[in-house]
Amino acid sequence: MNWLRGERASAAVSLGFSLAFALSFLFPGLVIVRLFAGSAILLFLLGHLLRGLARVTFGKPPTASLWSPSGIALDCLASFGMTIALTAALMVTFTFHEDLFVGLVLGLAVGLSLAILIAGRNSPQGTESISHPGTPLLMALASLVGLSVGIFAVFTRPSPYPSTRGWDLNATLATVSWAIEHHGFSYLLIRPFPDTAALPYPASLAQAIASYSLFLGAPPDSIFYYGIIPILVLYAIGMFGIGYKMSGRLLPSVFCGVAGLILGTTNIETVRTPLFLTIDMIAQLIFIAIVLFYLDDEHGKARRWTVLVLGSAFLLYFYYYELIVVGPLLVFMLTEPLTLKDSRVRKRVFRVALLVVLVGSIAGSILIQVFVPGTQLDPLFGFPTEQKIFVLAAIYPAEFVVLLVLAFVSRRKQPEVREVKGFDFRLLVEYAIFYGILFFLPLWAIYRVEFYFRFALVLLMAAIPIPRWAEVKESFQSRNDKHWWAIVRTPGPERRFLALLAVLLIATGMMMLSIPAHLELHDAYLSVDEYDTAMWIKAHTTSDAYVITDPGTGYFLRGFSLRNASVFFLLPDGRAPELISSVYPNLRSDLHGIFASNSTPDIVNRTVALGFNRTYVLISTRTVLWAQEDPSTIFTGPIPGVSLGPLAGLFVPPHFVLQYATATTYVFRVVP
Repeated sequence: MNWLRGERASAAVSLGFSLAFALSFLFPGLVIVRLFAGSAILLFLLGHLLRGLARVTFGKPPTASLWSPSGIALDCLASFGMTIALTAALMVTFTFHEDLFVGLVLGLAVGLSLAILIAGRNSPQGTESISHPGTPLLMALASLVGLSVGIFAVFTRPSPYPSTRGWDLNATLATVSWAIEHHGFSYLLIRPFPDTAALPYPASLAQAIASYSLFLGAPPDSIFYYGIIPILVLYAIGMFGIGYKMSGRLLPSVFCGVAGLILGTTNIETVRTPLFLTIDMIAQLIFIAIVLFYLDDEHGKARRWTVLVLGSAFLLYFYYYELIVVGPLLVFMLTEPLTLKDSRVRKRVFRVALLVVLVGSIAGSILIQVFVPGTQLDPLFGFPTEQKIFVLAAIYPAEFVVLLVLAFVSRRKQPEVREVKGFDFRLLVEYAIFYGILFFLPLWAIYRVEFYFRFALVLLMAAIPIPRWAEVKESFQSRNDKHWWAIVRTPGPERRFLALLAVLLIATGMMMLSIPAHLELHDAYLSVDEYDTAMWIKAHTTSDAYVITDPGTGYFLRGFSLRNASVFFLLPDGRAPELISSVYPNLRSDLHGIFASNSTPDIVNRTVALGFNRTYVLISTRTVLWAQEDPSTIFTGPIPGVSLGPLAGLFVPPHFVLQYATATTYVFRVVP
């Protein structure tokens, strides 16, 4: 068994996961095995095996551990990058078939595993065993995983699956479902519709959701729903890892992960958090992996710089908007080989990059206003200043502000210069201050930068100088030298340890007690009745069907059933634009006139006048309320307690034939 260690042990584990995954196709009852084994392969093993093969083939520095934080971060980053690259290649060539994609990924995992075993067969002493990370570190990681799963449970309790959370997901869901059904999608950057309406949008999120959906055999909407779990876990552990590398202190670093999760429970959806699977959330995870790799890597500047370049290029492809907010920090890390040991030069470059972001944001906002007219790109899009203040107050409770002040004050009284490859807390302070100022500028979509200076503020929690346990362990364990009362009265690291720990635990406890209250305010975006109705429409109507309904219902219906509904349409190439007004300029008001009418003959005439073939009418609780409001109103969730009877009673034979009904939805087929 000594031969089966290190990289070869990883190869053996990968073969076991691959075998379990393959058996799940032979035995339908092993669906859960496919989910777990497939997730392990896509999330971690592909990149881990590639790195393992490189280690046994080209050798490794003696300081580079197989299971180091930098190695694990690189494994996750490489796995995700390989998955996206393979998916993108298959999708643009319209060869994205389940059997082909599963075969390629599984073949890659098995091939890399066998290559490691073959390449390492003649070096029985050349691999390493797994070193024990220590009980405190394991307890810290376990607590973060437990808190992540607990927050997910509380978050989803009011509306279990299939009530997928997130309003913005519906457009992506439509494209993903279309791509799976048509075995591809022709865009790497999704061309805007109409051509002057917006900037191109990356297709990377659609590629990611489609790849996991196809490989795991799970519906795309379930990836949005349950994908929150690994996002929460990776986010918490990533923030903890960066904080630990920067401070060298376990307790405040654990709070980095805890605080990141707690601050993410705000009930304002426009605020990006780990509780929603969005493209910028995944992009931030990519950036966190890059930073953790940079701080912990021991391979030398040349290899580290190569990985940073590749990681930055992948981040640029995945979500190029991200460079606006993480570009200065990426520039700081990428210039490491050029500045030798003088980090001051890189900090000057970092500040210049901040200035470029400021100038570019202002110039970009002006150019958008001049050359790209339309409300969708209004340079003042976002929140007024008073609403931005409200958003900050909702995200950052008073307890967190107290801890942030404590970090600044205690660091000022007891300065401790700790720099990891030039990266230190002062750099984060400059970053947070700059983007905090940028947040309040009246520029287009700048309110989203809060998600990124939150990254810096959370990491600053690791700057709270709680003395290390090794410094006070002897005093607390000794019963003769000092008693508890003497420790409390005597200045020193022991008293500082107890005081700071008490403040940290009390603040954390108060913040955690507020989580359920915050999460209860999240409304469901989709009821079970609405989901069942969408699935019925998808199964019992043709792809050219059009569904007359309100905009709120039509938005989710397009994503779940792949049908044109209300004012939301799927284009022939799979794009799902936000607006179709350039093609149907009066459609919204025409639809509102149908539901606002009190005469069945008038409703028939208005319905026929729309000019659509294979037409259906869907009435939901949202539809009833929309008929009583302004046509521009949109309801993002079902409305409890609304009676459908009076409105549905107007849609009667022979021109409206009831096809499907639940307690809160009616579907009629239109007979001209």
